[in-house]
Amino acid sequence: MKKILLVIAMGLLMLTMLSAKEMNALNEIVIDPNPMYDYTNITVSFNYPVEVQISIETESGKVIKTLYSGMIKNYLRIGWDRIGDNGTYTPSGEYYLIVRYNQRFTSVKRTMILR
Repeated sequence: MKKILLVIAMGLLMLTMLSAKEMNALNEIVIDPNPMYDYTNITVSFNYPVEVQISIETESGKVIKTLYSGMIKNYLRIGWDRIGDNGTYTPSGEYYLIVRYNQRFTSVKRTMILR
C-alpha cells in the first residue's frame, strides 16, 4: 500500500513539474505599435518549440483574424493590416491578441485600433 501511494505521489509531482514547465513556455508578446492605426507587427517568443494558434478577437470571443496556426521554434513575427478573415477592414475599437499554446494554455494581450 505504501508503494502504491509513493508511486501515485511521484506521478503527481512529475505532472505538476511538467505543467509548470509548459506554463513557462511563453517568453514575450509584443504588439508594435499599440495602439495601432493601419498596421502593426506582432512578435511572440517562446522558451522552447510549441504548437500555437494566434488570433485577433473581440471581447466576446468573436475571431476577427486568425494570424497563425502551427509550430513555433523560438519566435514568430507577423504583421496585421486590419483585414479580417472575411476580407473586410476591421473598424476602430478594442481587440485582443489571443495566443493559445500546447493546447492547454492561453495568453491575452489587449490592443487598440484608432481611427
